[in-house]
Amino acid sequence: MGNTLSRTLIAVTASVVLAACSQWGNPEPSVATARPATPKDPWEAVKAELAPTGTSSGIALASASDGSLKANLQGDASFDKGSSAIKAAAQPSLYQLSQTMSRHPELHARLVGYSDNSGDADFNVALSKNRARSVAEYLTAHGVEDSRIAVEGRGAADPVDDNSSSAGRARNRRVEIFLTM
Repeated sequence: MGNTLSRTLIAVTASVVLAACSQWGNPEPSVATARPATPKDPWEAVKAELAPTGTSSGIALASASDGSLKANLQGDASFDKGSSAIKAAAQPSLYQLSQTMSRHPELHARLVGYSDNSGDADFNVALSKNRARSVAEYLTAHGVEDSRIAVEGRGAADPVDDNSSSAGRARNRRVEIFLTM
C-alpha cells in the first residue's frame, strides 16, 4: 500500500508540475485597462509660440466658435485713418506670426479687415479689404505662401469699440486673423 500511495503522490505532483509548466508557455492574456486619452489642444504649440511675452504688445489669442484660433494684434491702432499701411508698432507681432506660420505649414490664415465709421461705406469696405491685403503681403514677404492666406473686408461692421471717440475709432481700424489647420 505504501507503494500505491507513493505512486499516487508522484502522479499528482507530476500533474501539478505539468499544469504549471503548460501555463508558462501559454500565459493568460493580460487584460489592459483602457484609459480615455486626454484630449490634446491642437493649438497648444501655436499658442505657445504666439503668446505675448514681456512688455511687447504681442498677439491676443482666443478660440473662435468655428474651431479656428483668433489672433488679434494687441495695443493701439494698427492703421492710420484712411490708410492701409501697417504701422511700425504692429510689425513685430506680424513677423512673429509669419515665423510661426512658416514653422507650421498646416496653418492657414483668413484675414478680415475693418475700418472705423468715418467716411463713405463703400470706401470703408474697400479700405478694410486693402488693410487685410497689406497684412497678407507682409506675411508673404516673410515666407508664408500666399495660397495659405485669404482676405476679406467688412468696412465699419462689427466695431470692437465706440466710434464716437478718436481712441475707439483707432481700435476699430484693424485686421482680425483667423488661423485654421
